[in-house]
Amino acid sequence: MDAEPVMAWIDPAKVERIVENLLVNAARHTPDGTPVWLRVTAEADGVLLCVEDAGPGVPPDLRQTVFEPFRQATENRPHAPGVGVGLALVARFAELHGGRAWVEERPGGGASFKVFLPGNVGAAWPERWASGG
Repeated sequence: MDAEPVMAWIDPAKVERIVENLLVNAARHTPDGTPVWLRVTAEADGVLLCVEDAGPGVPPDLRQTVFEPFRQATENRPHAPGVGVGLALVARFAELHGGRAWVEERPGGGASFKVFLPGNVGAAWPERWASGG
């Protein structure tokens, strides 16, 4: 884990679920003992969360659809079945923050799942959260 101190306006429960779902996804789709890394970095206009692994990666033809609800890789491990909503929630929660989620190949092999959450403490508290939305 590599997490520099960052401050941003976020919904803590949603960001916790983003990180949890990305870590569970990495564990589910990589062989036992495969390294998984979590990195949190401040960006000029927000925060970047990154979960990477040294597993088989995500084929290029699935990278655009992997965040769709009920999409699952065909090589799911039998002891950790899913229903295909974890990454869809990651994308939706990122969108609710005004951000986005995507996946790319990790340099050296594997997957690099990234979530950008815009804003920082210098920005105003998002109106949708002030009203409880």
